[in-house]
This record gives sequence, structure tokens and C-alpha cells, in this order.
Amino acid sequence: MKNINIKKINDLGTIGKIVSVIIKVIAIVALVISIILGVTAALAPDDYISTKGKIEFNTVTDCSSPFISRSNEEDDGLNFKLKAFGIEVEPERIFNESEILGIKIKSESQDTQDSSNPDIVTTESLTTIEGNTGKLVKAFMIGVSVLIFIFSLLLIISISFAKKLFVSLEKCDTPFSEEVVNNLARFVYSLVPWGIFGFSANGLSGGIGLVMVIVVVAILTSVFKYGAELQRESDETL
Repeated sequence: MKNINIKKINDLGTIGKIVSVIIKVIAIVALVISIILGVTAALAPDDYISTKGKIEFNTVTDCSSPFISRSNEEDDGLNFKLKAFGIEVEPERIFNESEILGIKIKSESQDTQDSSNPDIVTTESLTTIEGNTGKLVKAFMIGVSVLIFIFSLLLIISISFAKKLFVSLEKCDTPFSEEVVNNLARFVYSLVPWGIFGFSANGLSGGIGLVMVIVVVAILTSVFKYGAELQRESDETL
């Protein structure tokens, strides 16, 4: 009759094996979806989505505020200036135009002084957006597809090694057997890409947590290896 603790380890191995199979199936489905999504986005025409619209808003500045000062000195045809927090702002008509991934963005603003109240300056702003947003949507969808693909692939690899570990735990007579230790070591190696992915995706803060998990599991692997050596020496002595 097996030791009760070994029986618990066998049961946990069975549960782990079932869970790992479920996660692996989900990861495979996600991998397939990412491929379909990426291919669909890559083959879609650049002009399949178009955008057109405008944004209008007004800003009213009260020059009587103690933080804003006004000068009536003429400069390049302008008959007044604003000074806010030490920074001079000359009311004028400003027009900017730019294009990002086929989308034209035009921004226009007009500063005017209230005729009835010289301390009030109104800024009328208008931004128009027009163009095909297909390129932008395609770039976003392809980027998301690549991230899902990498995540799913890494998950499938790690889960595959985890399943082998759980299978060996399910059948073992001792957790310090050579098969369990070897499968645990392979599982640790499969976690290394996760650390690299964590640093690449989330920077230092996101990668440290994953690295710490890998280090802890690696230490446990060393402990199990030492336990396996003691188990082997004990079996040879007997």
C-alpha cells in the first residue's frame, strides 16, 4: 500500500494533468485564431475602412486673472499679447496639417478679443480628420495577432512540459525519482522564454516577477535533484 503522502502527490499529478490538457487546448485554439486574424488583416485592402469627421471647441481666457497679463504692444500687426505663467502667447490664426498612416489631420485655431470686454479672449479651434483608416486598423490587428501568437506558443510549450511533469508525478512512487527531476528541469527551461517575453512586453517591472518565479522553481529543481541522489544512495545501500 502506498504512503498517504505519495498518494496525495499522485492525485495532484492527475489533477494537474487534466488542467494542463484543458489549458493546452485553449492555447491551441488561441494560436489558430491569431493566425487567422493576422492573415485576414494582412490580406484586407488598405481602403476598406474610411474615416471623416471634425471636432470643434472654444476656449475662453479671462485676462483679468492674476496669473494672466495682457499687453497692448503691437507686434507684426497684432494689437495685443497674452502672458500666462510667464509664457507669452500671441493671439493669431494657426493652421497645422499632418498625415499619419493615410489619415489627414488638420488643426486650425483663431484667437479673438471680445469687443465688449477687452479682458476676454476666445480661442476657436477646429480639427478635421479624413482618410482611409484601413492601414491603421491593419497594423493594430497584425500587432495583436503577433502578441497572441507568441503568448499562445510559449504557453503550449510550457504546458507540454508541465503535462509530462504531472504524468510522472501521477505514476511515481517517490517525488525524488529521476523521471520527476528530469521533467521538472525541462519545465524550468521552458519558463525562460517567459522571462524574456515579460521584459520585452512590460519592461523591468513586468519581467522581475517572472524571473523570480523561474528562480524559485530552479531552486526547487536543485533540491529535488539532491533528494534524488539521496534516494539513489539509499536504494543502493539497501
